[in-house]
Amino acid sequence: MRKTSARFHLTPTTGWLNDPNGPIFWKGRHHVFYQFDAESSWFGRMTWGHSSSTDLVNWERHPVAIAPSDQGPDADGVWSGCVVDHDGIATAIYTGVVTTADGDRTQSVCLATSTDDDLVSWVKDSTNPVSVEPPPYEVKAFRDPFVWRDNGIWVMLLGTGLPNGCGAVFRYVSQDLRDWRYQGVFASGSPPVPGSPWTGSVWECPSLAMTESGEAVLLVSVHDPTTASLHFTTALIGEVTDGRLNVSSVQRVDHGHDCYAVALEKNSDGRILGYGWTWDAVSQANREELGSTGALTIPREMAVLGGALSIAPAAEVDRAFVVVHSSHAVSVVPGEPIEVAMPLSGRIHMTLTLDHASTVRIGVRKSATSGEELLIDYNPSRSTVIVDRRRASSDVGALGGISSADYLLPDDRRFDAIIFIDETIAEIFIGGALAFTERIYPQAIDAHFLRIEACNEHFGERPASFVVDQLEISMLAHA
Repeated sequence: MRKTSARFHLTPTTGWLNDPNGPIFWKGRHHVFYQFDAESSWFGRMTWGHSSSTDLVNWERHPVAIAPSDQGPDADGVWSGCVVDHDGIATAIYTGVVTTADGDRTQSVCLATSTDDDLVSWVKDSTNPVSVEPPPYEVKAFRDPFVWRDNGIWVMLLGTGLPNGCGAVFRYVSQDLRDWRYQGVFASGSPPVPGSPWTGSVWECPSLAMTESGEAVLLVSVHDPTTASLHFTTALIGEVTDGRLNVSSVQRVDHGHDCYAVALEKNSDGRILGYGWTWDAVSQANREELGSTGALTIPREMAVLGGALSIAPAAEVDRAFVVVHSSHAVSVVPGEPIEVAMPLSGRIHMTLTLDHASTVRIGVRKSATSGEELLIDYNPSRSTVIVDRRRASSDVGALGGISSADYLLPDDRRFDAIIFIDETIAEIFIGGALAFTERIYPQAIDAHFLRIEACNEHFGERPASFVVDQLEISMLAHA
């Protein structure tokens, strides 16, 4: 498998990266921590890796922030958690793990505080693990603390799975971050919200943010312990009353194969930014060959519009690209596609005017020699976006698959798509409503074309044509 390097995604130089932890805007910089093991190509003895940025595009790597102790509650890993501002001191609340003699993992809540404004040096709390009142259930999952201050009281959410087989989040309160009292179930998958996606038996990596208009957005990631499978991140939207989230809608945050454990940062300007983990979709042998695995998605702006989650690339990321190709008002009919060269790492923005007779197919990283391409299909009459990566790589170790999501064309008939391609990472945003993250591994040296075509379907006498109102292909300004 051909090894490539991402240009604008946060990746490890070696080893393994997974869940983002504790994103926080601190002293003029965005700091993101993440699960990291420099010695492994799979989950190992986890530490908190650390990177920071002023522009959400150029990331400075720092030394490991928090590592396991030789003995104690985190001897087998410093796992997921969050960072809070505790009276001007950055404080990490994380899951400490110890493996017992029978192979089970004891999970506890631990603290560490930063000793400098760059959040590079951290000291663990002498009281670790802190006191957490047991819940009135027998549970195996009890992890990934998310903490905030509410009217002078600290509130903590912990991910879990209830005995009835539903994922859930417990709520705790504390005066001092060290003594936590159980307050009940903050949210769960029982009873399910009508029309919601499947939400599994265990919820992990809870992350909560309040919008400027008062809605609560709770993100949880769906884990199935019986098959050791990680699935996707779900957004629960509603109102917090009497210490519980009253959920009005539930939806997936990302509809692709390769986005998990999205963590939220409430920015100083009121925006909600989300960072996800995108794993490498390759065989174990290929993962060893790559030398490093895992990346964080580009930061995404999230909001609630009309009761639903909106999602788009962070404005800072958009502004970092300069246009190298632009075309406007181009009609596309079957047999006469648009095909232009595209960078291996860059941004594509297109706006198409469609009607119910239109069927659009977009091929990304297309190769004439190998036939490799990532396909995006949309037909307004079916109201479904389909992302097909089965032909995205000719390497037998690359995983395939099809992703899809419902999408109703707006009244103005405009289909707006923003696609970020960064070597092996594809992030697709549709109309501010959908996101897809897919890992692709083109092998051909000519896999650098974009193709937009009208598929040969007809409704009565009308051809399946459409108009490309705008097409922009951009590269990083400093590239």
